[in-house]
Amino acid sequence: MKAPSRKTITASIFFGFLLLFIGGLFWYFGSGLLSTGSSGVDSTVEDRGFTFFPFGRGGSTNPTTPINNGSGGGDTETNTTGGGTGDINTNGEDEIQIDRLRLVAEVPTAGGYVYRRTIVNDSLFNVVPQTEAAMRFVEVETGHVYETTDSTLTNTRITNTTIPRVYEAEFIDGNSVVLRYVDPTSNTVKTFSSTISQEDTNQNIEGVQTFQKLQGIFLPEDIQDISINNQKEILYTQASADGMVAVVTDVLGQNKKQIFSSPLKHWKPDWSGRSETITMTQYPSSVAYTVSQTLNRTTERTAPFVAGAQGLDVLLSPDGSRALVSYKTGQTISLYVRNEQGEYTDTGLDTYAEKCVWSGDSILVYCAEPVGRISADAPDVWYQGLESYLDDVWRINTDDVTSKILFSPFDEGQYSLDIIDLGISADEQYLYFRDKENQYFWTYQLEL
Repeated sequence: MKAPSRKTITASIFFGFLLLFIGGLFWYFGSGLLSTGSSGVDSTVEDRGFTFFPFGRGGSTNPTTPINNGSGGGDTETNTTGGGTGDINTNGEDEIQIDRLRLVAEVPTAGGYVYRRTIVNDSLFNVVPQTEAAMRFVEVETGHVYETTDSTLTNTRITNTTIPRVYEAEFIDGNSVVLRYVDPTSNTVKTFSSTISQEDTNQNIEGVQTFQKLQGIFLPEDIQDISINNQKEILYTQASADGMVAVVTDVLGQNKKQIFSSPLKHWKPDWSGRSETITMTQYPSSVAYTVSQTLNRTTERTAPFVAGAQGLDVLLSPDGSRALVSYKTGQTISLYVRNEQGEYTDTGLDTYAEKCVWSGDSILVYCAEPVGRISADAPDVWYQGLESYLDDVWRINTDDVTSKILFSPFDEGQYSLDIIDLGISADEQYLYFRDKENQYFWTYQLEL
């Protein structure tokens, strides 16, 4: 038999080494090259701890990095129980579709707020400042502040200050909020005027998360009620030996001044506008005839406003020129517009003034009206939680006192909402409110 030639031997050795080389590659990268990804195991190549190629270290070519879904600063904790009722559709890239009527927080909230803020513009070609609508709310159970925006469905926790069982949160602006809760030790009502301030870093099992703090001061104990105007002044009422007093202070609890006193102990203040006028109205009742009076912040003088009505409630316009007045008429609660001359015009709606909010022009009003009949025992049974409503939302022009339905939560998504704490953003692009039944926080976009 003829011996193989030198060329044949050389070729055999070459191909033998080539097969060994290829086999070594398959042995080294095995699972990474052969895996189809259907087993549920991460197919990213594991770092084996040595340099295979002279230009770098072997290992993962797709490292994971933390993603910050919020704008509260730093790595944040997200809450996926709320954030919206929209869907996410993929057409080449993710496109978030957010419903006009949006469930922001599917957890009990003590209060919420919507405002517009400037965002960082990284574009070299478009130097026009960009803005976004931010929605913030306070969780009842922990007192933590969460936020989302008009471009995401994710709620992000931004504060780490825990205050259990907050039952009321009144936002002064996007970064300041007054929290009210019952102290479990002293069983007294605490009122904490706070600002969302510097970062607070805490270590947990997942690593370092960066949150912000709530810093502020405590106002006097056992405050009965508060009202905040758009000049960031706080008015609070407090029981006294002779009845009740009303005090005005700034957000830091300084420059306090008593401007009202009464031998009667139960007055509901409203100073939501920008005028000097405050309304002091006795808490409404279906069986008692109550009164409302105006209080001038500067002169401290009072004047009769509405007298002798059952179920009385008053909501003054921002400029103080008009007011919404609701009271019991027959077997229901009717809503009227009161002009500067003291003349009343029926809006045609049966609802409470506190279910409404004025626009900044003191002309337009947005009101939630129960679809069904308000009972003869209202508003007492409503406050006690014995009666609840399914509301529609109306827009009223108080110049000619005409009303038009704006939206029906039931028609939007078969939602049964008993609307409370109705507010409007400063740019008047959003209404925001809570549902009385479960205290969930909602928004509605006015302009698309």
